[in-house]
Amino acid sequence: MKLEKTRSLRKINKKSLAVLREPSMGPVFGKKGGAIGGGKAKVIPENKINLNFTIRNIRSGLPLRIWDILGAGGFLITNYQPEIEMYFKNGEDLVFFTEKDDLREKVSYYLTHEEERKRIAMNGQRKVRKLHGYQQRFDEMKKIIQDI
Repeated sequence: MKLEKTRSLRKINKKSLAVLREPSMGPVFGKKGGAIGGGKAKVIPENKINLNFTIRNIRSGLPLRIWDILGAGGFLITNYQPEIEMYFKNGEDLVFFTEKDDLREKVSYYLTHEEERKRIAMNGQRKVRKLHGYQQRFDEMKKIIQDI
């Protein structure tokens, strides 16, 4: 996976800094995991652009990395997945790309448009914290269970 990401960055001719992070220990009621804790919540907002490449065998669904980056206040460019539009607005909460040339253009654009990048990152963080936190998921699961 790391090799695939490195090759992708080379293809768009962008210098990058690789940030290694420890894997999350999983959500423990808001204390660790997700965008709540660990070192990545401190590193993600410092990156000008955070890239997400969903692995090829995942044809639907959104990886936790999307929620982590947005929740931590990072600006995200991710590959398109149909479910993204169920939760986020392209160019408002995050940015998605559909092909290599689209990614190249968006990375170049957002590297030179700092205020727009910061606005989108702030919108994404606000949306995740307001609508997609642990309490909202617990409430949703509780309602589903009660309706059974």
